[in-house]
Amino acid sequence: MIHAIRLWLVVAVLAGVVPGYAMPTCRAGDEPTPVGPNAAAEVPAPPTPVKPSAFVLPPPPNYTVIDEGWIGGPLLDRPEAAPLGVFFNVESSIVWPHLSNELVGGRVTLAQTSGAPVNTSVGLPPGEGVPITGDVIKFAGNPLDATVSPRLELGYRFPDGFGELKLSYRFLGSSGSDTLTVGELGPAFQKGRLDIHFIDLDFGTREYCLGTDWTMRTAVGLRTAAVFFDSQVTFLNPTAITSTPFGTGPFTRFNQTEAVGNWYIGAHAVLEVGHRLWIPELSLFGRLEGSGLYGRTHQTFKETFMEAPSFTQTSVRGNVGTPLLATQVGLSWEVPNWNQCRFMIGYQFEAWWQIGRGNDDQSFGSFNAQGLFLRAEFNF
Repeated sequence: MIHAIRLWLVVAVLAGVVPGYAMPTCRAGDEPTPVGPNAAAEVPAPPTPVKPSAFVLPPPPNYTVIDEGWIGGPLLDRPEAAPLGVFFNVESSIVWPHLSNELVGGRVTLAQTSGAPVNTSVGLPPGEGVPITGDVIKFAGNPLDATVSPRLELGYRFPDGFGELKLSYRFLGSSGSDTLTVGELGPAFQKGRLDIHFIDLDFGTREYCLGTDWTMRTAVGLRTAAVFFDSQVTFLNPTAITSTPFGTGPFTRFNQTEAVGNWYIGAHAVLEVGHRLWIPELSLFGRLEGSGLYGRTHQTFKETFMEAPSFTQTSVRGNVGTPLLATQVGLSWEVPNWNQCRFMIGYQFEAWWQIGRGNDDQSFGSFNAQGLFLRAEFNF
C-alpha cells in the first residue's frame, strides 16, 4: 500500500514539472518561439534601419537651366504677393486746398511801361526809371474750393523680387472767389485759380522683414512738378488817387493781379506699411511720401488803370527750392482668392513749403491740402 502511494506521488510531480519546462513564458503581443532542431533558423532577424535620402524636389519634365530666362524663388515670389507683369492703378481724392498767399511786388516805373530798359530815359528824367505810382501790390489772395484730384499709375513688376518700375501722373486744380478790403483802395471782388501737375518715375520693392501679418513697400525715384496760381482783385468803388511820387495823377486803380508760375525737379521717395486685421482680406495701412524739389519761379504783378497808361506790369524771376510732404492713412481690402485687385480708402494730408518764393524772403506762398481718397489697383 505504501509503495503504491509513493508511485502515484512521483507521477504527479513529473506531470507538473515537464509541461512548465517545455513551454516558455509568453507576454501579450509576443510571437511564439519556434521549437525544434531548426529553431535558430526560423527566428526572424530584426529589421535593418533605412537612412532617408535628402529632400530634393524632382525637376519638372524636360527642364533645362539654359532654357529658363528666370529661375523662380519661392521666398521672393510669394503666393500672397501681387502678381508679376503689368499693373495699373487709379486714385481719386476729394481735397480741401488752402493756399497762403504772401506775394509782395509792384513799384512799376514809367520806363518799364514804355518797354525800354529801366536804366534808360525815354522822354523821362535821367535815372533808372521813376515809379509811376509807388504802389506795392499785396493782398491776401482768394480762398480755394474743394476739388477732385485724380492720379494715374502704370508700371511693370519684375520676377524674383527684382522690384517694379512705375510712372505716375497727378493733377490738382481749383479756383475760388470772395470779397475783401485792400487798404486805402477800398472793397474789392477777388478771384483766382490754382493748377498743380506731378509726374513721378519710381523704382519700388516689397519687403517681408516685418512678419507674416505685415507688408512693407518702398520706392525711390524722380519727380517733376509744375505749379501755377494767380489772384486778382477788382475794386468795387474805384477812386482817383493823386498822391504819386511822379505827380502825373490822378490814377484810378481798376484791378491788381498777382501770378506765380514755377517748375521743379528733384528726388521722390515713398514708404508704405500695412498690417492685416482679423478679417483676412482687410488691412490697415499708412503711406508716407516726401520730395525735395528745386527749380525756377516767375512772379508777375500787374495793375490796371482807367487812365493812360492803361496798365503797368513787373516780373521777378529766380531759383527756388522747396520740400513737400504727404501722408495717407486708411483701410485696404483685397478681393478674396484673387490678389490681382485691391481697393483702399482713407484720409490724406500734404504740405508744400515756399511754393512761390522769389529772389528775397518778402514774396512767397505756402500750400496744403487735406481730404479723403479712394484708390484701386489692378494687375494684369
